[in-house]
This record gives sequence, C-alpha cells and structure tokens, in this order.
Amino acid sequence: MNRLRALALLFVAAVVTPSAARPAEITYRCSTDRCAIQLKGDIEERDFEKFRNVVEEINSTGLPVSSLNLLSRGGNVSEAMRIGRLVRSSLIFARTPENAITQAIYDAGINRQPSEEVHNKIVMRLYKDGLISREGWELAGYFVGTMTDRRQISNSRQLVDIATDHGWDVSFDTDAMCASACALIAVSAVRRSGGPVGLHHIYVENKDIDFSDLNSVLSSGTSKVSSFLTEMRAPSSFLDIMVSTPSQEMEWFDLPPYDPIYQEFKEARCPGLTSMEAEVFWKLKVLRDNSRYTDTNGNTIRRNLSNAELRYLTQLEARFENSHDCKSDLDVSTWRKAQGLD
Repeated sequence: MNRLRALALLFVAAVVTPSAARPAEITYRCSTDRCAIQLKGDIEERDFEKFRNVVEEINSTGLPVSSLNLLSRGGNVSEAMRIGRLVRSSLIFARTPENAITQAIYDAGINRQPSEEVHNKIVMRLYKDGLISREGWELAGYFVGTMTDRRQISNSRQLVDIATDHGWDVSFDTDAMCASACALIAVSAVRRSGGPVGLHHIYVENKDIDFSDLNSVLSSGTSKVSSFLTEMRAPSSFLDIMVSTPSQEMEWFDLPPYDPIYQEFKEARCPGLTSMEAEVFWKLKVLRDNSRYTDTNGNTIRRNLSNAELRYLTQLEARFENSHDCKSDLDVSTWRKAQGLD
C-alpha cells in the first residue's frame, strides 16, 4: 500500500466507536457582548473551514467568540489540530461534558426503571465496590447499572450499554463526551471547564495494511500529535496516556483548568487572594452567613465573627470581587483583540 495513502487514512480514523459517523454540526448562540459555539458530532475533513467560517460570521457582527462547547466522539486528527490552533490563537475557552458517575446517571435518560429491590442491590454493590460515593448513592434514585462483570463505569455510554444488557429502555446522546480527536481541541483552549476528555491511541481504518506501513503511519502521526501538544503546552501525561491506551479502549483524563501562561497573564493583570487568604476568606464568609462551618476533621464549629474578623472579611471580599471583575473584563478584551475586533 502507498505510504502516503496510508498516512492520509490515519487522519480520518480517530473516531471512538465503530458506529456510523455523524458529521459535526457547528452552531452558535450570542448574548449582548459575546458568542458561544457548539461543535457536536464527528470531526471530518473540511470541518476546519466550517469552524473558521462560523468564527468569521460571528466576528462580522462585532462580537467575539468566548467559548466552544465540545460534544464529539472524535474524528479527523488533522482537522482537529487545525481547529485547535484557531481556538488557541483566538483565545477561545472550551467546555467539555461531564463524565462523572452522577452525571452519567442524568445523561442516561432512563425511561423504564428496575424494581426497587433490584435497584437497591445494584446500588449497594456499586457502593461496596467503591464506585459511587454516598452522595452518588443518594443521587441514584433511578440508577441503571450493575457491576456483575466488575467493569468500571467511566462514562455515560458504558452506563447505557449495561442498562441495555438488562433490558431497560434508555435514550442517550452518544456525542455527550469529548474524546479522541476532540480532546486535541479541548487541550488547545487557554481555559477548560467541564468533565474529563477521553484518550486512546490513534489508529487506521485499513485492516489490510501490513506492519511496516502501519508502523510508519502511526509513528509519523504520533510525532505530529506530539509536536502539536508541545505547541499547546499540554501536560506531558496527556501524550503518555494517549500512546499507552489501545485504540479499542478509553482512558479519561482531567485537563488542567488553564493554559499555564494564560493563567500567569490573568494573575499578573488582576491579582487576587493568595491561597492562604482564600482559605481564610471562605471560612470567614461561611461563618458570617451561617454562624458555623465544618473543619477539616469534620467537626462543626459554631460561633459569630468578631468585629476585627468582620473588618478583615470586608477587605478580602472587596479584593476578591475586584479581581473577579477585572478578570471578566480582561477575558472579553483579550477575546476581542485576539480575534481582530479591537
């Protein structure tokens, strides 16, 4: 097989599951001073142009793009990296779906529940196995899972698969994740919020490719992805997990909330409370509002603030709010400047 052809296949074959592709839909909504884009579905060739056109269409109204909501199982790696570079140069924030167990319960959209007896057995098994917390137990009023095969439930898709195995009717949006190629877009954002991203090894769709060509293709592709991640200042563990996780599996990775340089930029321009001051601030604030707080040992402390503590809390609160307002204004001004609006 021609190696260039094999290489081309690499970058259209990072979809998480083998189900039929759903081409990405790129839509947006605007408020008075900013717009948010949503990318939903599988990333395909020419999606970069679609994404860039949407950004330009928004900018033509005089508004900046503030954030990008990512709901994608993956797709074309080259397109994802091109989109990622535009996201980085435009200083767009990224939001990814939650994949926590309690969120998975909500995402599953259960239409028919198991009996109370079966439900209680399921929840008790999960709790004993340490797979849900007591809080998760309380939220599991319509939980539909079983751990008879001791699978770790890491996302909503797995939860629904297990529910389906037991004959319970479910509705589920399989794009309610950001995995594979989508993760490359998420890590390119200067700020990220939401749930973890799914990582696994890149792969090719051609089952007839011989080992020599496969080795060449995957080595080249991994090198390109590695360079991209270095450019985006991604955590080194991101690539380590990606290359060590087989393409048939998925490892979930919590991205840091900020690109380190963007975080330094905001802290330098809008200094807030130190970590020690923040700890004191929240403790005093809870005491003022509730006349009690819980310490690190789980003990409930009940008392009112002294006049000196009230004065200190007022000072901290003013500094906290000023820093928050400064950072919000700075975000808008940097979006506008990065996108050529100012």
